[in-house]
Amino acid sequence: MMATQNGDQLQWTIGNMAAGTELEITYSLATSVVHGSDLLYYQPCEEDNIDIWLKEYVDGANQLFFEVSDYKVNSGTNAWGILNSDTTIRSNLYLIEPVTLNGDKPILRFSHSFNTEYRVDGGFVQVSTDYGVNWLDVRDKLFREPYALGGIQYSTFSVPNTVAFTGASDGFIDTYIDLSEYAGQDIVVRWLFACDGNTADVTDGWFIDDVTFMDMYNYNTEACVSFDQGADFCDLPGGKGTFVEHSTTGIDQEPTLEGINVYPNPAQEQLYVNIDRATPADYQITLTSLEGKALWTQQLHGATYQTVQIPLQQTTMGLYLIKIQSDEGVFVKKVVIKP
Repeated sequence: MMATQNGDQLQWTIGNMAAGTELEITYSLATSVVHGSDLLYYQPCEEDNIDIWLKEYVDGANQLFFEVSDYKVNSGTNAWGILNSDTTIRSNLYLIEPVTLNGDKPILRFSHSFNTEYRVDGGFVQVSTDYGVNWLDVRDKLFREPYALGGIQYSTFSVPNTVAFTGASDGFIDTYIDLSEYAGQDIVVRWLFACDGNTADVTDGWFIDDVTFMDMYNYNTEACVSFDQGADFCDLPGGKGTFVEHSTTGIDQEPTLEGINVYPNPAQEQLYVNIDRATPADYQITLTSLEGKALWTQQLHGATYQTVQIPLQQTTMGLYLIKIQSDEGVFVKKVVIKP
């Protein structure tokens, strides 16, 4: 059965079907390379940086905090995590570095894994548009991998009608949060975890990795069935349809050049590139946006040991790439620029 294209529609002519029969139609579409979600901010959760993260012990018998470790990770070598406890605990993790929600459809995506006592222990996420003065409930904005149905017991957080990630996720999952209501504003995030102390298994808990903000590009395709015996029936897929990943070619490739150090990261007014290699070589150093636009560049000739200073006073806050190229290979590193 072949499809025909009519403008922005694909049509299949099925013909007669007996009552009670089923038909499944599967098709694939290639999206344009010029369309994709725009990456606004990415935090790989590799290190405990006090300029980016804040850990808070709220109360409980044991002062347990979220910690960066390699115990459970989605990508890279580390992730944030907190273990269940056989005593009562409440502990929070804050992303205190504000993220500007540019674009019309900003979203937050984070990867996480949890294994807690179902509807007793767990965690949830809140956002703030006034730098933590007030925290907003975003339960109705989670459109992929939302909270567990049925909520969580009152005594865990001492907050009525609390919903949470609770039970077992069976590995890392990606939760998506629609932040379009706050478009154009700066936002900070916190993850709240609590345990009532009656947990039998204290070897697991909640682990968070790959915190990503994007201006979403998606295809929310509607499917309709027309037939002679009644009105058309139409429906939309869940989760806002087909999500188009951001394009960051080369952002995750490992450096192939040894002896190169980029610091500090995050940076504010200055960024430094240190080259310490035994063999003289020519290098091109480039600071680019994630879309590949060159913002600053410098060439070095016959360098073995040299430190280059990159001014950042005219560079806006966000995530950028440092690319260092020579005949021997390439070095690519993500850098965060703060205001």
